[in-house]
Amino acid sequence: MKNLAEQYFKDYEEFNNSFSSELAQNDIIVLDSFLKNQNNIAKYYERYVSEKPNKIVLCGLNPGRFGAGLTGVPFIDFKSLSEMIPEVDRQETENSAQFFFEVIKKIGVEKFYENCYVTNVSKFGYSRKSSSKNVNYPELPEIAQNWLFQKFIDEMNLIKPKLIIPLSKNVEGTLKMLSQNQQLNFKIGDRLNHPSWIMIYRQKDENKWIKKYVDRISELS
Repeated sequence: MKNLAEQYFKDYEEFNNSFSSELAQNDIIVLDSFLKNQNNIAKYYERYVSEKPNKIVLCGLNPGRFGAGLTGVPFIDFKSLSEMIPEVDRQETENSAQFFFEVIKKIGVEKFYENCYVTNVSKFGYSRKSSSKNVNYPELPEIAQNWLFQKFIDEMNLIKPKLIIPLSKNVEGTLKMLSQNQQLNFKIGDRLNHPSWIMIYRQKDENKWIKKYVDRISELS
């Protein structure tokens, strides 16, 4: 679905033009390193994102600066992307992306993407200008959040998932709010813990959590 890649870049330009000044007043900048990876982002959508309906959507918060903030591919770092797209010759890693790719490999890359669509409530990532620390979308001004929510709704209307699985409490809250407001008209599944939370607080039980992800996805596929 090459049009999704094209829309991604258009949306970034629109969001940045509309909100970068206001975000800067709140010490927030929009991550833009993924723009250097546009060709590989397009290859990812062409190779792995089909128009098959009724997929399971796995939905996170927003890209982080060391993973998807660099690659532009949700929950995928460059080391993982290099295994998916041979033309990629970079090996940067990020813990939550490494966890997520282990889940994908357990299922099988082709099979995983045939049955799953991976995204975030916010297509873009953010950081503090003063400290470079990650910022998540709930910290953005409400007007910017509402813009992101509408883009996410548009994305889901295009994908037409059979189920959306939130990957954090914040995401779960957002999806339920959009559903209650009758803006999001797709079933919301039980939440899975975010890969970042798992790798920070439960890394010793990583294999157990990988199995939990794999089992959930497999039983729904």
